[in-house]
Amino acid sequence: MKKKIFTFLFAMIASITSLNAEIIENVQINGMKYNLNTGDKTAELCRTSPTTSEIVTTTEDDVIVTIPSSVTYLDNNYVVTRIGEYAFHDWGEYVTSIVIPNSVTSIGKCAFFGCKLITSIQIPNSVTIIEESAFLSCESITAITLPNTITEIGESAFNGCNKLEAMTLPNGITSIRERTFDGCTSLSSINLPENLTSIESNAFARCGSLSYVDIPQTLTSIGEHAFSMCSSLTSINIPRNVTSIGRYAFSRCENLTSVIIPSGITVLEEDLFWRCTKLESVTIPSTVTEIKSAVFEECTSLVKIYNYGTNPANAYSNAFDGVNKSSCALYVPKNSINLYKNASVWKDFYSISAIEDVQAIDDVEADNVRSAKIIIDGNVYINRGDKVFTLQGQEVK
Repeated sequence: MKKKIFTFLFAMIASITSLNAEIIENVQINGMKYNLNTGDKTAELCRTSPTTSEIVTTTEDDVIVTIPSSVTYLDNNYVVTRIGEYAFHDWGEYVTSIVIPNSVTSIGKCAFFGCKLITSIQIPNSVTIIEESAFLSCESITAITLPNTITEIGESAFNGCNKLEAMTLPNGITSIRERTFDGCTSLSSINLPENLTSIESNAFARCGSLSYVDIPQTLTSIGEHAFSMCSSLTSINIPRNVTSIGRYAFSRCENLTSVIIPSGITVLEEDLFWRCTKLESVTIPSTVTEIKSAVFEECTSLVKIYNYGTNPANAYSNAFDGVNKSSCALYVPKNSINLYKNASVWKDFYSISAIEDVQAIDDVEADNVRSAKIIIDGNVYINRGDKVFTLQGQEVK
């Protein structure tokens, strides 16, 4: 009983303390502004105009801001736990380097928005949250170190950091939010967290230097425009657990050469691979029932489509506009060939053959029989000049 009474009294005292807490706003300390919480004795660094103060060191080439871990006001000490919204937005043409103390746990919305002269920044392992647009348009940043303590990164956090070259995301991140890396044109390397479940719209749009992305198998959704205009992207593995891919997700990935769509997908959304001009091979699972407008429009290099659907998917009339249907081979289940030859859009492909046959050729290639192959009555033969041989080397008369 005594223990319960003590616990109750402790809770009452904590509640009273909380009620008595006061937020003192825009207190200027050493040339910087802070919001102070008198209850838990914490401080938030606020938006402040550029000024010479005790936390700024100026040299011939650099203006360095060293954020204090604590400040004193009216004989009370306050721990600096947050960099507030737009804190350094007005410092864009002024500050070249910022040192963040290990007391900070969150970086607010647009905190460093437009700090164009900062080239690198290290986030301490006390930080757990980076809010939206925190580093928006930090045009000179080439490197950002993120600790594994971070569990949330907001929308557009690094949008427009067009000199950022590489990034490793903490394992606590499960979603890459909208436009997180949009316009990071120099980003060539990205390590994604092992528990990632979603890549939201425009997350990597316009990342023109990104050539390869290794996506963890935990991913379930890819948003619209997620990788659009990633012009250096040559290949991408779409995990088998992905059940939705938004429209334009891979549009204008002009160096993408092959794609295997996972079996969790039922609809190919509009313009999904629009203007992927070097795309040569596409594998479509049997689960796909609809191919919307302009999905493969202007995929002028497409030469192989492996379609495992027993019944032809409903394809919009312009789904394959720009694809050379006289040279692009369509492979479908053997028993469905006639269905495809009579289906709208699919019947326009000149060559419709059985997947089983092309798989047989692939198996032969794996066995290092490298001569040209042909299919006759469902069997694989070697073609040498004007003569045909069995795989065992016997000439077929």
